[in-house]
Amino acid sequence: MSPQSLRVLSVSPLDYDRAWNNRDHNLLRVFRARGCEVTHLYKAMNRSARPLDLLRDVVTMGVRTRDEGGLRLVRVDPFFNYYAGYRARSDAEAAERPRPTLRRALVVLLSPLAFVRDLFVVPCLLAVALAQPGGAYDACVGFGPWGALVGWWLRRLGRVRVLVYEDRDYEPGLLPDRFRRRYTEWVDRFVVPRSDLVFSVGERLAALRRRQGARAVHVAPNGVSAERFAAARASGRHEPTLLYTGNLLPWCGLEVALRALPALARRFPEVHLRVVGDGPSGERARLAALARDLGIEARVTWLGSRPHAEVPGLMEGSAIGLANSEPVPFRSFACPLKVLEYMAAGLPVLGTVDTETEALLARFECGLAVAYDPAALAAAAERLLGDPELHARLRANGIRHSAELTWERVIGEELDRIARRAAAGSGGGPRTTRTGAG
Repeated sequence: MSPQSLRVLSVSPLDYDRAWNNRDHNLLRVFRARGCEVTHLYKAMNRSARPLDLLRDVVTMGVRTRDEGGLRLVRVDPFFNYYAGYRARSDAEAAERPRPTLRRALVVLLSPLAFVRDLFVVPCLLAVALAQPGGAYDACVGFGPWGALVGWWLRRLGRVRVLVYEDRDYEPGLLPDRFRRRYTEWVDRFVVPRSDLVFSVGERLAALRRRQGARAVHVAPNGVSAERFAAARASGRHEPTLLYTGNLLPWCGLEVALRALPALARRFPEVHLRVVGDGPSGERARLAALARDLGIEARVTWLGSRPHAEVPGLMEGSAIGLANSEPVPFRSFACPLKVLEYMAAGLPVLGTVDTETEALLARFECGLAVAYDPAALAAAAERLLGDPELHARLRANGIRHSAELTWERVIGEELDRIARRAAAGSGGGPRTTRTGAG
Protein backbone atom coordinates (compact mmCIF):
# COMPACT_ATOMS: atom_id res chain seq x y z
CA MET A 1 0.00 0.00 0.00
CA SER A 2 1.42 3.41 -0.97
CA PRO A 3 1.25 6.42 1.35
CA GLN A 4 -0.86 8.21 -1.26
CA SER A 5 -3.66 5.68 -0.79
CA LEU A 6 -3.69 5.76 3.01
CA ARG A 7 -6.71 6.99 4.89
CA VAL A 8 -5.43 8.19 8.27
CA LEU A 9 -7.10 9.35 11.45
CA SER A 10 -4.94 11.13 14.02
CA VAL A 11 -6.06 11.81 17.58
CA SER A 12 -4.37 14.26 19.94
CA PRO A 13 -5.14 15.80 23.35
CA LEU A 14 -3.11 18.86 22.29
CA ASP A 15 -5.04 21.85 20.95
CA TYR A 16 -4.01 22.21 17.29
CA ASP A 17 -5.06 25.87 17.24
CA ARG A 18 -3.40 27.08 20.45
CA ALA A 19 -0.12 25.16 20.24
CA TRP A 20 2.47 25.99 17.58
CA ASN A 21 5.42 24.33 15.89
CA ASN A 22 4.93 20.94 17.51
CA ARG A 23 5.11 17.40 16.22
CA ASP A 24 1.38 17.28 15.49
CA HIS A 25 1.54 20.14 12.99
CA ASN A 26 4.62 18.87 11.21
CA LEU A 27 3.44 15.26 11.02
CA LEU A 28 0.10 16.29 9.55
CA ARG A 29 1.78 18.64 7.08
CA VAL A 30 4.07 15.91 5.76
CA PHE A 31 1.26 13.33 5.63
CA ARG A 32 -0.84 15.69 3.51
CA ALA A 33 2.12 16.59 1.27
CA ARG A 34 2.62 12.87 0.61
CA GLY A 35 -0.99 12.51 -0.52
CA CYS A 36 -2.67 10.88 2.49
CA GLU A 37 -6.30 11.55 3.29
CA VAL A 38 -6.05 12.81 6.88
CA THR A 39 -8.63 13.60 9.54
CA HIS A 40 -7.23 15.09 12.75
CA LEU A 41 -9.24 15.02 16.00
CA TYR A 42 -7.95 17.18 18.81
CA LYS A 43 -9.10 18.32 22.23
CA ALA A 44 -9.81 21.99 22.69
CA MET A 45 -7.97 23.86 25.42
CA ASN A 46 -10.21 26.39 27.14
CA ARG A 47 -8.52 29.34 28.82
CA SER A 48 -11.27 31.40 30.34
CA ALA A 49 -11.42 31.48 34.15
CA ARG A 50 -14.66 33.46 34.32
CA PRO A 51 -17.25 31.62 36.44
CA LEU A 52 -19.91 31.45 33.70
CA ASP A 53 -17.37 30.18 31.16
CA LEU A 54 -16.16 27.55 33.64
CA LEU A 55 -19.74 26.37 34.10
CA ARG A 56 -20.33 26.27 30.34
CA ASP A 57 -17.14 24.30 29.76
CA VAL A 58 -18.16 21.78 32.43
CA VAL A 59 -21.72 21.03 31.28
CA THR A 60 -21.49 21.36 27.47
CA MET A 61 -19.71 19.56 24.65
CA GLY A 62 -18.86 21.11 21.32
CA VAL A 63 -17.54 19.90 17.95
CA ARG A 64 -16.25 22.15 15.17
CA THR A 65 -15.02 20.86 11.81
CA ARG A 66 -13.10 22.70 9.12
CA ASP A 67 -10.88 22.03 6.12
CA GLU A 68 -7.36 23.45 6.05
CA GLY A 69 -5.46 22.77 2.85
CA GLY A 70 -7.10 19.37 2.39
CA LEU A 71 -6.65 18.44 6.04
CA ARG A 72 -9.90 17.72 7.87
CA LEU A 73 -9.63 19.25 11.35
CA VAL A 74 -12.13 18.30 14.03
CA ARG A 75 -11.98 20.31 17.26
CA VAL A 76 -13.62 18.49 20.16
CA ASP A 77 -14.53 20.35 23.35
CA PRO A 78 -15.50 17.54 25.76
CA PHE A 79 -17.74 17.75 28.79
CA PHE A 80 -15.93 18.93 31.93
CA ASN A 81 -13.22 20.56 29.82
CA TYR A 82 -12.78 23.58 32.07
CA TYR A 83 -9.69 25.80 32.17
CA ALA A 84 -6.81 23.52 33.19
CA GLY A 85 -4.69 26.38 34.53
CA TYR A 86 -7.25 27.58 37.05
CA ARG A 87 -5.38 26.17 40.04
CA ALA A 88 -2.02 27.49 38.79
CA ARG A 89 -3.49 30.96 38.28
CA SER A 90 -5.02 30.86 41.75
CA ASP A 91 -1.67 29.79 43.25
CA ALA A 92 0.06 32.71 41.51
CA GLU A 93 -2.54 35.16 42.80
CA ALA A 94 -2.19 33.72 46.31
CA ALA A 95 1.59 34.25 46.19
CA GLU A 96 1.04 37.93 45.38
CA ARG A 97 -1.95 38.38 47.74
CA PRO A 98 -1.68 35.78 50.54
CA ARG A 99 -4.93 36.74 52.31
CA PRO A 100 -7.35 33.76 52.18
CA THR A 101 -10.51 34.18 50.11
CA LEU A 102 -13.62 32.10 49.51
CA ARG A 103 -12.70 31.82 45.84
CA ARG A 104 -9.27 30.45 46.72
CA ALA A 105 -10.81 27.92 49.12
CA LEU A 106 -13.21 26.70 46.42
CA VAL A 107 -10.39 26.32 43.88
CA VAL A 108 -8.35 24.20 46.31
CA LEU A 109 -11.42 22.12 47.10
CA LEU A 110 -12.33 21.47 43.46
CA SER A 111 -8.84 21.02 41.97
CA PRO A 112 -8.70 17.25 42.71
CA LEU A 113 -11.61 16.88 40.26
CA ALA A 114 -9.07 17.21 37.42
CA PHE A 115 -9.34 13.43 37.06
CA VAL A 116 -12.97 13.91 35.96
CA ARG A 117 -11.72 16.07 33.09
CA ASP A 118 -9.44 13.21 32.03
CA LEU A 119 -12.33 10.77 32.37
CA PHE A 120 -14.38 12.51 29.69
CA VAL A 121 -11.61 12.90 27.09
CA VAL A 122 -11.57 9.38 25.62
CA PRO A 123 -15.35 8.77 25.35
CA CYS A 124 -15.95 12.20 23.80
CA LEU A 125 -13.14 11.85 21.25
CA LEU A 126 -14.23 8.27 20.52
CA ALA A 127 -17.85 9.30 19.92
CA VAL A 128 -16.78 12.03 17.50
CA ALA A 129 -14.38 9.66 15.72
CA LEU A 130 -17.16 7.11 15.21
CA ALA A 131 -19.39 9.83 13.78
CA GLN A 132 -16.91 10.80 11.07
CA PRO A 133 -18.00 10.02 7.50
CA GLY A 134 -16.27 7.57 5.19
CA GLY A 135 -16.08 4.33 7.15
CA ALA A 136 -12.88 2.66 8.36
CA TYR A 137 -9.34 4.08 8.39
CA ASP A 138 -6.16 2.34 7.28
CA ALA A 139 -4.32 3.70 10.32
CA CYS A 140 -4.94 5.67 13.48
CA VAL A 141 -2.05 7.76 14.80
CA GLY A 142 -2.67 8.25 18.52
CA PHE A 143 -0.60 10.98 20.17
CA GLY A 144 0.32 9.88 23.66
CA PRO A 145 -1.60 7.48 25.89
CA TRP A 146 -5.01 9.13 25.52
CA GLY A 147 -4.89 9.46 21.75
CA ALA A 148 -3.68 5.85 21.44
CA LEU A 149 -6.44 4.62 23.77
CA VAL A 150 -9.03 6.17 21.44
CA GLY A 151 -7.31 4.39 18.55
CA TRP A 152 -7.34 1.08 20.45
CA TRP A 153 -11.11 1.30 20.89
CA LEU A 154 -11.56 2.18 17.22
CA ARG A 155 -9.53 -0.87 16.20
CA ARG A 156 -11.61 -3.05 18.55
CA LEU A 157 -14.74 -1.68 16.87
CA GLY A 158 -13.40 -2.41 13.38
CA ARG A 159 -12.91 1.21 12.36
CA VAL A 160 -9.09 1.13 12.24
CA ARG A 161 -6.71 -1.46 10.77
CA VAL A 162 -3.37 -0.34 12.22
CA LEU A 163 -2.84 1.45 15.52
CA VAL A 164 0.20 3.75 15.74
CA TYR A 165 1.37 5.11 19.09
CA GLU A 166 2.98 8.51 18.44
CA ASP A 167 5.36 8.68 21.39
CA ARG A 168 6.29 12.36 21.43
CA ASP A 169 6.71 12.78 25.22
CA TYR A 170 6.53 10.88 28.47
CA GLU A 171 3.15 12.39 29.33
CA PRO A 172 2.70 10.90 32.84
CA GLY A 173 5.80 12.82 33.90
CA LEU A 174 4.03 16.10 33.13
CA LEU A 175 1.43 15.57 35.86
CA PRO A 176 2.21 16.87 39.36
CA ASP A 177 -0.72 15.04 40.95
CA ARG A 178 0.29 11.51 41.99
CA PHE A 179 -3.15 9.97 41.41
CA ARG A 180 -3.46 11.35 37.88
CA ARG A 181 0.13 10.37 37.12
CA ARG A 182 -0.49 6.78 38.22
CA TYR A 183 -3.59 6.16 36.12
CA THR A 184 -1.97 7.88 33.12
CA GLU A 185 1.01 5.54 33.56
CA TRP A 186 -1.45 2.62 33.60
CA VAL A 187 -3.02 3.79 30.32
CA ASP A 188 0.50 4.15 28.87
CA ARG A 189 1.41 0.60 29.87
CA PHE A 190 -1.90 -0.68 28.51
CA VAL A 191 -1.77 0.82 25.02
CA VAL A 192 1.96 0.50 24.25
CA PRO A 193 2.06 -3.33 23.89
CA ARG A 194 -1.31 -3.27 22.08
CA SER A 195 -0.16 -0.83 19.40
CA ASP A 196 0.99 -2.17 16.04
CA LEU A 197 3.72 0.47 15.73
CA VAL A 198 5.39 2.77 18.24
CA PHE A 199 7.36 5.81 17.07
CA SER A 200 9.42 7.24 19.95
CA VAL A 201 11.19 10.60 19.71
CA GLY A 202 14.27 9.28 21.50
CA GLU A 203 16.29 6.28 22.59
CA ARG A 204 15.22 6.65 26.23
CA LEU A 205 11.53 6.45 25.38
CA ALA A 206 12.17 3.58 22.97
CA ALA A 207 13.96 1.63 25.71
CA LEU A 208 11.03 2.25 28.07
CA ARG A 209 8.55 1.05 25.44
CA ARG A 210 10.58 -2.11 24.85
CA ARG A 211 10.41 -2.84 28.57
CA GLN A 212 6.67 -2.30 28.40
CA GLY A 213 6.35 -4.95 25.68
CA ALA A 214 5.95 -2.85 22.53
CA ARG A 215 5.60 -4.93 19.35
CA ALA A 216 7.65 -2.71 17.04
CA VAL A 217 9.52 0.39 18.21
CA HIS A 218 11.10 2.88 15.81
CA VAL A 219 13.10 5.91 16.97
CA ALA A 220 11.84 8.93 15.01
CA PRO A 221 13.29 12.12 16.53
CA ASN A 222 11.79 15.53 16.09
CA GLY A 223 12.84 17.36 12.98
CA VAL A 224 13.52 20.90 11.88
CA SER A 225 12.81 23.11 8.89
CA ALA A 226 16.48 24.07 8.45
CA GLU A 227 15.83 26.57 5.65
CA ARG A 228 14.02 28.87 8.11
CA PHE A 229 17.28 29.37 10.02
CA ALA A 230 19.52 30.13 7.04
CA ALA A 231 19.96 33.81 7.92
CA ALA A 232 20.75 33.02 11.56
CA ARG A 233 23.48 30.50 10.73
CA ALA A 234 24.91 32.72 7.97
CA SER A 235 25.37 35.61 10.39
CA GLY A 236 28.97 36.43 11.21
CA ARG A 237 28.03 37.90 14.61
CA HIS A 238 28.52 35.74 17.67
CA GLU A 239 28.01 38.02 20.62
CA PRO A 240 28.53 36.64 24.15
CA THR A 241 24.79 35.99 24.38
CA LEU A 242 23.02 32.94 25.77
CA LEU A 243 19.63 32.29 24.16
CA TYR A 244 16.66 30.44 25.59
CA THR A 245 13.50 29.69 23.60
CA GLY A 246 10.45 27.90 25.01
CA ASN A 247 8.08 27.84 27.94
CA LEU A 248 8.91 29.54 31.22
CA LEU A 249 8.18 26.80 33.74
CA PRO A 250 9.85 25.65 36.97
CA TRP A 251 11.81 22.90 35.19
CA CYS A 252 12.92 24.98 32.17
CA GLY A 253 16.43 25.66 33.50
CA LEU A 254 16.25 29.45 33.47
CA GLU A 255 16.79 29.75 37.21
CA VAL A 256 20.07 27.86 36.83
CA ALA A 257 21.05 30.08 33.90
CA LEU A 258 20.29 33.25 35.84
CA ARG A 259 22.35 32.05 38.81
CA ALA A 260 25.23 31.21 36.44
CA LEU A 261 25.38 34.70 34.92
CA PRO A 262 27.23 36.54 37.75
CA ALA A 263 30.16 34.10 37.61
CA LEU A 264 30.17 34.16 33.81
CA ALA A 265 30.16 37.97 33.79
CA ARG A 266 33.45 38.08 35.69
CA ARG A 267 35.16 36.49 32.67
CA PHE A 268 32.97 38.00 29.95
CA PRO A 269 31.75 41.48 31.03
CA GLU A 270 29.43 41.78 27.99
CA VAL A 271 27.61 38.47 28.57
CA HIS A 272 23.83 38.62 28.11
CA LEU A 273 20.85 36.28 28.36
CA ARG A 274 18.02 36.56 25.83
CA VAL A 275 14.73 34.80 26.67
CA VAL A 276 12.11 34.09 23.99
CA GLY A 277 8.98 32.58 25.49
CA ASP A 278 6.34 32.95 28.13
CA GLY A 279 4.70 31.08 30.96
CA PRO A 280 2.42 31.48 33.97
CA SER A 281 2.53 35.01 35.36
CA GLY A 282 3.77 33.76 38.72
CA GLU A 283 6.77 32.01 37.17
CA ARG A 284 7.67 35.01 34.99
CA ALA A 285 7.53 37.27 38.02
CA ARG A 286 9.65 34.89 40.10
CA LEU A 287 12.40 34.71 37.47
CA ALA A 288 12.40 38.48 36.94
CA ALA A 289 12.64 39.00 40.70
CA LEU A 290 15.55 36.56 40.88
CA ALA A 291 17.40 38.51 38.15
CA ARG A 292 16.92 41.70 40.18
CA ASP A 293 18.09 40.05 43.38
CA LEU A 294 21.23 38.76 41.63
CA GLY A 295 22.01 42.21 40.25
CA ILE A 296 21.86 41.03 36.63
CA GLU A 297 18.59 42.63 35.55
CA ALA A 298 20.38 44.64 32.84
CA ARG A 299 21.95 41.45 31.45
CA VAL A 300 18.60 39.77 30.74
CA THR A 301 16.19 40.59 27.92
CA TRP A 302 12.69 39.13 28.26
CA LEU A 303 11.22 39.06 24.75
CA GLY A 304 8.02 37.23 25.66
CA SER A 305 6.10 34.89 23.42
CA ARG A 306 6.71 35.51 19.72
CA PRO A 307 5.28 33.95 16.54
CA HIS A 308 7.48 31.08 15.45
CA ALA A 309 8.25 32.88 12.18
CA GLU A 310 10.15 35.50 14.25
CA VAL A 311 12.24 33.04 16.27
CA PRO A 312 15.02 32.45 13.68
CA GLY A 313 15.66 36.19 13.47
CA LEU A 314 15.83 36.44 17.25
CA MET A 315 18.50 33.72 17.30
CA GLU A 316 20.80 35.70 15.04
CA GLY A 317 23.94 36.94 16.77
CA SER A 318 23.67 34.65 19.80
CA ALA A 319 26.54 32.35 20.71
CA ILE A 320 24.93 29.55 22.76
CA GLY A 321 21.50 27.87 22.87
CA LEU A 322 20.21 26.77 26.28
CA ALA A 323 18.40 23.46 26.68
CA ASN A 324 19.43 22.77 30.27
CA SER A 325 16.07 21.60 31.62
CA GLU A 326 15.80 20.06 35.07
CA PRO A 327 16.09 16.24 34.66
CA VAL A 328 12.58 15.52 35.93
CA PRO A 329 10.92 12.52 34.22
CA PHE A 330 8.98 14.60 31.68
CA ARG A 331 12.11 16.44 30.55
CA SER A 332 14.60 13.59 30.78
CA PHE A 333 12.68 11.70 28.07
CA ALA A 334 12.03 14.76 25.87
CA CYS A 335 13.57 15.40 22.45
CA PRO A 336 13.33 19.21 22.58
CA LEU A 337 12.55 20.99 19.34
CA LYS A 338 14.71 23.87 20.55
CA VAL A 339 17.82 21.67 20.33
CA LEU A 340 17.21 20.98 16.63
CA GLU A 341 16.48 24.65 15.97
CA TYR A 342 19.61 25.82 17.80
CA MET A 343 21.59 23.38 15.65
CA ALA A 344 20.01 24.72 12.45
CA ALA A 345 20.80 28.29 13.55
CA GLY A 346 24.44 27.40 14.18
CA LEU A 347 24.32 27.66 17.98
CA PRO A 348 26.26 25.16 20.09
CA VAL A 349 23.89 23.79 22.74
CA LEU A 350 24.19 23.46 26.51
CA GLY A 351 22.07 20.64 27.92
CA THR A 352 21.67 18.56 31.07
CA VAL A 353 23.27 15.20 31.76
CA ASP A 354 21.11 12.09 32.12
CA THR A 355 18.53 13.30 29.60
CA GLU A 356 17.66 12.62 25.98
CA THR A 357 19.19 16.03 25.24
CA GLU A 358 22.55 14.70 26.40
CA ALA A 359 22.15 11.77 23.98
CA LEU A 360 21.37 14.18 21.12
CA LEU A 361 24.39 16.35 21.87
CA ALA A 362 26.66 13.31 22.01
CA ARG A 363 25.22 11.75 18.84
CA PHE A 364 25.56 14.92 16.79
CA GLU A 365 28.59 16.40 18.63
CA CYS A 366 26.92 19.79 18.70
CA GLY A 367 27.10 20.85 22.34
CA LEU A 368 27.96 20.09 25.95
CA ALA A 369 25.89 18.36 28.62
CA VAL A 370 26.52 19.35 32.24
CA ALA A 371 25.00 18.86 35.69
CA TYR A 372 21.86 20.84 36.53
CA ASP A 373 23.87 23.32 38.53
CA PRO A 374 24.76 27.02 38.09
CA ALA A 375 28.51 26.51 38.55
CA ALA A 376 28.58 23.68 36.00
CA LEU A 377 26.57 25.69 33.49
CA ALA A 378 28.78 28.76 33.97
CA ALA A 379 31.93 26.69 33.45
CA ALA A 380 30.56 25.11 30.26
CA ALA A 381 29.43 28.47 28.86
CA GLU A 382 32.82 29.95 29.72
CA ARG A 383 34.49 27.10 27.87
CA LEU A 384 32.40 27.68 24.73
CA LEU A 385 32.81 31.47 24.77
CA GLY A 386 36.53 31.25 25.44
CA ASP A 387 37.45 28.54 22.90
CA PRO A 388 36.68 29.71 19.33
CA GLU A 389 37.93 26.42 17.85
CA LEU A 390 35.58 24.32 20.00
CA HIS A 391 32.68 26.69 19.31
CA ALA A 392 33.28 26.53 15.55
CA ARG A 393 33.48 22.71 15.56
CA LEU A 394 30.26 22.23 17.53
CA ARG A 395 28.54 24.86 15.41
CA ALA A 396 29.54 23.15 12.15
CA ASN A 397 28.43 19.74 13.42
CA GLY A 398 25.03 21.10 14.40
CA ILE A 399 24.48 22.75 11.05
CA ARG A 400 25.49 19.61 9.15
CA HIS A 401 23.28 17.23 11.10
CA SER A 402 20.28 19.57 11.18
CA ALA A 403 20.30 19.52 7.38
CA GLU A 404 19.70 15.75 7.59
CA LEU A 405 16.96 15.94 10.25
CA THR A 406 14.25 17.55 8.17
CA TRP A 407 10.62 16.89 9.05
CA GLU A 408 10.13 15.65 5.50
CA ARG A 409 12.73 12.93 5.98
CA VAL A 410 11.88 11.89 9.55
CA ILE A 411 8.09 11.85 9.12
CA GLY A 412 8.36 10.57 5.56
CA GLU A 413 10.20 7.46 6.76
CA GLU A 414 7.61 7.03 9.51
CA LEU A 415 4.80 7.23 6.97
CA ASP A 416 6.48 4.64 4.75
CA ARG A 417 6.59 2.22 7.70
CA ILE A 418 2.93 2.83 8.45
CA ALA A 419 2.02 2.16 4.83
CA ARG A 420 3.95 -1.12 4.83
CA ARG A 421 2.29 -2.24 8.05
CA ALA A 422 -1.15 -1.28 6.73
CA ALA A 423 -0.48 -3.41 3.65
CA ALA A 424 0.64 -6.35 5.80
CA GLY A 425 -2.05 -6.00 8.47
CA SER A 426 -1.60 -5.60 12.22
CA GLY A 427 0.48 -7.78 14.51
CA GLY A 428 4.12 -8.80 14.37
CA GLY A 429 6.98 -9.59 16.69
CA PRO A 430 9.11 -7.11 18.63
CA ARG A 431 11.84 -5.17 16.92
CA THR A 432 13.45 -1.76 17.27
CA THR A 433 14.97 0.51 14.64
CA ARG A 434 15.97 4.14 14.32
CA THR A 435 14.30 6.46 11.84
CA GLY A 436 15.98 9.61 10.56
CA ALA A 437 18.46 9.74 13.41
CA GLY A 438 21.53 10.36 11.32
